[in-house]
Amino acid sequence: MQKYGNDASAQDKVLKEMTEAFKEETGITVNYSIIDWGQALTKLTLACTGGEAPDVADAYFTSSFVTIGQGKYGPADVTNVFEELGGEDAYFEAAIDEVKIDGKIYGIPWRMDTRAMIYNKAHFEEAGITEVPTTYDELIEVAKKLTKTDANGNITRSGAVLPVGDARFDQGWFSFLAGHGTSVMNEDYTEFTFGGQEGIDAIQFMLDLINVHKVCTANVIDPSFNSSTEYQAEKASIVLGANADFMTALEANAPQLVDVTGSAVMPSLTGEGPSSVVFSAPICIMNSTKERAAAEEWLKYFCSKEGQIKFCSSVNLINSRKDVMEDEFYSSDFMKTYPEQAERAIYGDPAIPTWSQIDAFPNGPLNTMLTNIVGGADIQTEVDNCLKQVQEIYDKGEVDLG
Repeated sequence: MQKYGNDASAQDKVLKEMTEAFKEETGITVNYSIIDWGQALTKLTLACTGGEAPDVADAYFTSSFVTIGQGKYGPADVTNVFEELGGEDAYFEAAIDEVKIDGKIYGIPWRMDTRAMIYNKAHFEEAGITEVPTTYDELIEVAKKLTKTDANGNITRSGAVLPVGDARFDQGWFSFLAGHGTSVMNEDYTEFTFGGQEGIDAIQFMLDLINVHKVCTANVIDPSFNSSTEYQAEKASIVLGANADFMTALEANAPQLVDVTGSAVMPSLTGEGPSSVVFSAPICIMNSTKERAAAEEWLKYFCSKEGQIKFCSSVNLINSRKDVMEDEFYSSDFMKTYPEQAERAIYGDPAIPTWSQIDAFPNGPLNTMLTNIVGGADIQTEVDNCLKQVQEIYDKGEVDLG
């Protein structure tokens, strides 16, 4: 399992409690290890190509791993377990996209990452703002009131900042695509759609926040810039997309801002419809396991409503199960925004085997395009070049997890 949250000991503690309770109930011993994302990528790639593999894995890039596993290795079909856990009615629709391939389920969606708008309530009050913006026009109006500059006109506090870290713009862009009524690909993943007018408008909107409306610092292009730390330093009043763990970081690094920090559903062009994205990751049973029955029992235990409430509340993660997100833990003013946002979100990662190449950071086609555009390159030229590159990767169909 990958490492989650700021306190690794909390994750180890809850896993220890859950595996001990599971053994007492079933007699089955679960051995686990907690590793970081980079280690997970290496281990999962090896596991899907015939190397040493766990029986159960906390995965991502599901379609890629299923493809390179070729039915012998990698994630196995667990549609039967998925149905026992409630099937499609039990999960947020966008979360299912990560695990559903040709009608079969290759993992149980569990942790979920959707991006909501974060704002400083004290800054709103200071500026006389009583309502959160729901449309992009309202956002611009509000952000102008919140923005502060020095005597030379340089921004000292962004009214609204793009959700950026390490000069990575893709995930924020996905939300703006949704808010403009489009996405990277069409619903059946057969065509790239970000090159249409709505996609161009989404990019232009991001640029205009910086260059036209001047409510977002131009420093977002700096690799050292991070929107979370900018907010913690009160150099930003609104962050246009952050996950629920934003509050965990705030509690650790800027506790004085906890009580004045609010969350709201991301604005969109019209104030209705999708305005953000959902990233979901599954727990998978590997094809190579010799303990399929025991693995299924653990999957049903860990991914049950009760299991997910216990684990996710311990490490402050939101969840792909609708009934989990109805738990009291998610009832605070800050947390309750996230299930609302998930209902107004589209997929973050298209379920295609080559997605890991197309959206590779920092040098994949999408990230290169966005970095170049924010740096001043022509939008249409960069979009056209990117469309050509992603189509070539898609048509070639070879998975490279690099």
